[in-house]
Amino acid sequence: ELLTGNEYYGALLLLIFAGAFTKSAQFPFHFWLPDAMKAPTPVSTYLHSATMVKAGVYLLARFSPALEGPGLWHNSLLIFGGITMLYGAFHALWRTDLKAILAYTTISALGLMVFSIGLGSPVAFGAFGLFVVVHALYKSSMFLIAGIIDHNTGTRDLRLLGGLKKSMPIVFFAAILAALSNAGMLPLLGYHSKHLIYESTLSFAGFEVLLTAAVLITNVMLVAAGFLVCFRPFLGKGNQNTDRNTGGKGIATWLWITALAPGILALLAGAFPGLADRFIVGQISSLLSGTAVENHLHLFTGIDLIFVLSIATIFPGLVLYFLVKPGSNKIDDLLKKAEFFSPGKLMLGLARSTAGFFGLATH
Repeated sequence: ELLTGNEYYGALLLLIFAGAFTKSAQFPFHFWLPDAMKAPTPVSTYLHSATMVKAGVYLLARFSPALEGPGLWHNSLLIFGGITMLYGAFHALWRTDLKAILAYTTISALGLMVFSIGLGSPVAFGAFGLFVVVHALYKSSMFLIAGIIDHNTGTRDLRLLGGLKKSMPIVFFAAILAALSNAGMLPLLGYHSKHLIYESTLSFAGFEVLLTAAVLITNVMLVAAGFLVCFRPFLGKGNQNTDRNTGGKGIATWLWITALAPGILALLAGAFPGLADRFIVGQISSLLSGTAVENHLHLFTGIDLIFVLSIATIFPGLVLYFLVKPGSNKIDDLLKKAEFFSPGKLMLGLARSTAGFFGLATH
């Protein structure tokens, strides 16, 4: 109450948002994250799946009990998180580099986390806490799989990849687990995460349809993007050049084990949801809202609207996966034209103008 009633409350929120949004790649400060993918994939796995980019989201969650006030805090997080999750998911569908796809899906996932904090209910906080773990598991596996593919074929370009399941069967199995956890398929942990986020949007009185639709559209696009990374390189016909490279290299045991382990953990945690319910959802919801969410995670309790939404997300995502053609000339030209107005270009222009001004001022 002391903070929300303070005359500097608005300025305080602005500064916290500026720091957290730039750290966790929220629109319009998201553009740095895809450019930060030049590091080796284990580094990308560590920084962009589990730790660094989630620091801003963690800050927002920790400050939420003290800063939530009449409208401004929650509405800001809902708007910026909602825009970010839709923007990132859409852009992920049209990239051809595996790590670029993963970068934009990470932006979208971070937006979904901010969006969950903005919902502000105990269930939404529980959904946020569980999704942090779910995302770390499936995204780390996807990054490592992209690294293995790059290491063994010499490329991460989707247009040049295909048919790798014959030479990488264990890696393909790891990719299946990661894709299905991302999609929210039972009994993986991703299913429970989607169940909670849909439960929290459907209970948001007055805007339940709009918010649920936004999350549904985002999840459908994320499902398709996950399938692009995890299925397309392994299915279909192989490329002569990549086949030749793959055939000449074996996959070290420590490579495929590290890619497979997160998927196995997601499968075990999803099959026995009581532990996640008690130690993640219950603890996080209690910490951030004062109300512990308990007994919300079950393998199956009957067919209701939340179950239908959780499962139905997968089928439109699968259809979209078959329809999307990354690298399409028409889409590529459209994105290049729109890039002129992108936040990244505007920020670069501002930086150059500032550097030029002070350069002139020093002469």
